[in-house]
Amino acid sequence: MKKFFSRSAAAVLAALIAAGSSACNKTDANSGDISGNISSAAEEKGGIFSAKKEEKNKSGQIASKENIFSAENINISSGMQPVSGVFSDGEKIFAAADGKLLTYSLDGKLENTVEILSESEGQRFIEYAAIFGDGFLTVENSETSPFMVKYDKNCNKLSETSLENITNETGERSLYITSAAVSNDGTLFMTFYGSLYSANENSVRKISGGADKYFDNVIKAGDGRIFAEYSDPSGSRSFAEITDAGILPLEISADISGQIISGCGEYDMFILGSTKIFSYDIENKEMLTFIDLSASGIDAGSVSAENGITVLPDGRIILTVKNINGGGFYSALDLSACVLTEIPPEKIPDKELVKIYALAVNSDVKRAITDLNKNSSEYYIELTDFYDTSGDYKDKLSRMNMEMTSGNIPDIIAISGSMPAESYAAKGLLADLYDFMDNDADFHKEDYLQNIFKAYETNGKLYKAVPGFSIQTLVGKTSKVGSSQGWTMDEFIKFADENASDGSWQGLFETTSCSKMNMLLTFMSFNFGSYMNAKTGECYFDGDDFVKLLNFCGRFPEKTVSKDKIDFSSEQSAYREDRTLLMTTTIGSFRDIKTLEQTDFGESVTFKGYPCGGSGSFISEDFSLAITSKAAAPEGAWKFIKYFWSDEYQSKYLGAQSYNFPVKKSVLERAAASAKLSADAESFSGRSAAEPNTDEDNERMMNFINSLTEIRSYNSYVYDIVREEAGAYFSGQKSAEEVSGIIQNRAANYLAEQF
Repeated sequence: MKKFFSRSAAAVLAALIAAGSSACNKTDANSGDISGNISSAAEEKGGIFSAKKEEKNKSGQIASKENIFSAENINISSGMQPVSGVFSDGEKIFAAADGKLLTYSLDGKLENTVEILSESEGQRFIEYAAIFGDGFLTVENSETSPFMVKYDKNCNKLSETSLENITNETGERSLYITSAAVSNDGTLFMTFYGSLYSANENSVRKISGGADKYFDNVIKAGDGRIFAEYSDPSGSRSFAEITDAGILPLEISADISGQIISGCGEYDMFILGSTKIFSYDIENKEMLTFIDLSASGIDAGSVSAENGITVLPDGRIILTVKNINGGGFYSALDLSACVLTEIPPEKIPDKELVKIYALAVNSDVKRAITDLNKNSSEYYIELTDFYDTSGDYKDKLSRMNMEMTSGNIPDIIAISGSMPAESYAAKGLLADLYDFMDNDADFHKEDYLQNIFKAYETNGKLYKAVPGFSIQTLVGKTSKVGSSQGWTMDEFIKFADENASDGSWQGLFETTSCSKMNMLLTFMSFNFGSYMNAKTGECYFDGDDFVKLLNFCGRFPEKTVSKDKIDFSSEQSAYREDRTLLMTTTIGSFRDIKTLEQTDFGESVTFKGYPCGGSGSFISEDFSLAITSKAAAPEGAWKFIKYFWSDEYQSKYLGAQSYNFPVKKSVLERAAASAKLSADAESFSGRSAAEPNTDEDNERMMNFINSLTEIRSYNSYVYDIVREEAGAYFSGQKSAEEVSGIIQNRAANYLAEQF
C-alpha cells in the first residue's frame, strides 16, 4: 500500500519542529530554522500555485500585491429560469435570462430587452448563449424541439437550425448541454450525455462519445481552436484538440485539476482554482496567476465558469459570479457581471501574510478567507489547496506533507478527510489552542460546550478548532432497546439473536445496507474509535470485539438487495411496524427527535449507539482548523480561527440548510428555542414532523449532546486494510481470528510509521 507519510519524512518534520517555541509566544513566534522561505515548491517548479514570476513570500513578509482587482457589479436577475449566458463583445454586456436577451452598457445600464417568442410554439427558453462574430448564438429549447439560433448584435434573428436529431437520439425533448463553445466560423460544439456534437447551418452531427470516451467539457482557445476534456472508463482524464482531421490527444500540465475555462485573446485558456484564476499557455505548458480572486474579494465558489472570461481592450476583465440567495447558497437565478479593474500594487496597503494549507477546503472557510482579505487592513490569507494538484487524494496529501517536511510549514492547516491530524499533533506540529484562548481577554472558554472541547483534547491540549458538529448513532424504539444509552458487543448480538426473523438478522437494519461487507464497513465508518485510538495510534483489531463483529457481519447475505426489487413505500413504514429495528442515523438538529418519534418509529426512541461499551454515539465535526506550532503569523491565524467561534458564524448553524449543532452554548440554546416555535415543513433529511418540540424534547436532546465524550475517527488507510482482508473471512478462506490478526499486524505497522 502506498504510504503518504514515510518514516524519513516524519523524522524530517519532527526535527524541524522539535526546537520550536509555542505559536502563541509572540516574542519568539518568528524564530527558528524554518523562518525563512515558506513559498511552496509548486511555485519554484512553475506549477499551479505559481504567479507572474513574483518574489517568493517569506515568513513575516508582506503578502503579494499582484493580480488584485476592484470589481463593479452589474446585477442580472433572471426571474424563474437560470441565467443561460453572460458575455461581452468589448463594448456591451449581453445576458440570456428567463427567455430574454438583455443588453447592458459597461457601466451597468440596461439598454435593451428582447423576449424570444415563436408564434406557433410559444415561449422558448435559452439553454446556452455566447458571442459570435458581430452577434451571438443561442441554443433554445421550445415546447417541441431545440434550436441553434444566430442573432446580430441588435438581437435580430439571422438563422435557425433544428437540433432535434440530437434529442431524438437520446429520447429527450429538450437539450440540456453540459458545456459548449463556438468556433470562429460559427460552428457550435457541445457536450450532451457524455457525447461531443457539432452543429452549423449545414449539418448537425455526433463527433465522438460512448463507452470509451465520456465528454463533459469543451472550450474555445483564445486563438479560436476547439479543445475538449473527456474521461475513460477508469476515470482517467484526457485533453484533446478537435479538428477537421479528428480528435487529436494533447498533453497538458499534470498540475491542472481545476475547472478549465475558454480562453480569450492572447490567453489559450483559464483554470479556476480554489482562490485564483490561472492563465495557461498550451504550447509552453505554463500556468500563471491571472486573477487573485480571494485578494479581490471574490469567492472562487461563486464564479460562473461556463460564462467564460472576457478581456477588454483597456485591460479590464469581465467575470460572471453567482450571488447568494436567501438560503445562503450561490444561485444561478441571480448573477452579477463583474467588471474588474486591476489595482496598482502601490495603492494596496501592506498586509501580513497568513498561510493556510488544505485539501478540498470547506466552502465556508473559503468565504471567510475572501471576506477577511477584502475587509482586513492587517492580514492577507493565502490558501494553498493541494486538492488543486494532480493525482488521487493520497497523492495530494503526500504532496502537502512533503511541503511541510521541506520546511514550508503554514500558519493554519484546514483538517479534512484522512489528514493525519493526530500524527501532526504527536510530532509537535500543532499548537495548543487553549494557550491562545487564555491569552485572549475577549475569548471566554466557558461560553462553549466543554464536553466537545474535551473530546478533542490530547493529553489536556486542544489542537483542533471545531465550530460545529453532528452526532453519529444507532436509534431504536425504547420499547425494544431500552432507555439507557450504549451496549456491549455481547449485548448487541444477544439483541440481534432475540429479534432474528427466520434465522436472519436482515430485519435489524434497512434493506439496502444488509450485506456482509456493507455491514462491516458501516460499523467501521461510524465506530472506528472502538478499534483504533486516533490520538495515540494504537489499534485493537485482534480483540474479541472485532472477532465478534466479523462473525456478526458474516451472517448477512453476500450482496445487498437490488434497489429495483425494494418496495420503498413499504420500507418507509418498516420502523413503525418493527420490520426494521435499528436506524443508522446522523443527528444534527433539535427537531430530529420529533422526526424520529413521529415520522419514523411512531413512538419514543433511544439513542442507543454502536456496540462499543461506551455510549456508542460519536461526535462528527463539520470541519476543523489547526494552528501550527511554528506559525509565522500566529496572531493573524488566531484571529481567523476565532471567527468561526463568533456569534456571527455560530448563528449560521441556525439556518434551515444547516445540519450541525453550534458549539457556543448561547447559540445552541437559540436552536433549541427555535425548535419549539413551529414544525418544519420539511427537514434537511427530507423527513418532517407534525408538531413542534416540547421542553421535554429539548431537554432530552440537550442531555444527549452534553453526554457525548467520543469523536468519530476515521483513517482511510486502515479502513482499506480492513476491507482488503475481511473478504477472506466472508468467502470462507480464513477464520475470523486469522483475519483479525492479519488486520492488526498490517494496521499496527502502518500506524507505527505515523506516530
